[in-house]
Amino acid sequence: MKNFTLLLSILFSIQLIAQETVWSDDFDDADISDWTLVDSDGDGANWIAVQIVDDDDVPVGTPVLRSASWSGSALTPDNWAISPMMNLSGASGAISLNYEVMAIDASWDIENYTVYAATGNTIDDFLASDIYFNESTLDGVNTLTPRTLDLSDLAGEPMVYIAFRHHDVTDQFTIEIDNVVVEAETLSIDEFDVNNVQISVSNNLIKVTNLNNSAQYQLFSITGQKMLTGNLDGSSQSTISTSNLTRGIYVIQLSSSESGSTLTKKIVI
Repeated sequence: MKNFTLLLSILFSIQLIAQETVWSDDFDDADISDWTLVDSDGDGANWIAVQIVDDDDVPVGTPVLRSASWSGSALTPDNWAISPMMNLSGASGAISLNYEVMAIDASWDIENYTVYAATGNTIDDFLASDIYFNESTLDGVNTLTPRTLDLSDLAGEPMVYIAFRHHDVTDQFTIEIDNVVVEAETLSIDEFDVNNVQISVSNNLIKVTNLNNSAQYQLFSITGQKMLTGNLDGSSQSTISTSNLTRGIYVIQLSSSESGSTLTKKIVI
């Protein structure tokens, strides 16, 4: 079940730094259509979402993400599962990717995988990234076991992707991934006068009043895509045209050019 939780508060209020979920997927809906799957070895076998069952076909746990190194015969996988985009533009401090991993058959569990994080979603982007974690064997990891990858170096990036790669192994069985969560600290936004700044929308315009100093604005879609960016001069009323945007819910982020503090609000266009 996807959980596209907004990284920043959608209401004007004084905020303390707190850990929040930026993005998660527990695969409980068995739908991975929003992931990009790449079968680099070309054998026709790739990552899938499956419900594990016991010998009596009774479900065990909830669905997981799975890749195989054996399926009736030996496979030599080079399978990639690339996440949807996540937005870390409002993140600071500690950022982490948390997930669970296992090799289900204790007799055939010498699986190998790497998880990467990058600001692009191509294989070349991931291979060039310095942010990754590899396990050369899952020997003995036969129940879903927590793992963490530090993403703190990606703080402030508006477009971040993660990728799970099952590779450099053959003739074992399967690897399973579950409960993928990216958590981050939100920026403190305590330096704007939240009682005075007002944001309203009408006639294809976003109106910002009582800002009192210059600021940069960014407008994001509800899924985190950056739609507009620019600068406001701090006049009594500034406007931003929305004439090229479709109707829907957006998040506007104002960043003070003087203090570096940030203020966000959900708006409907």
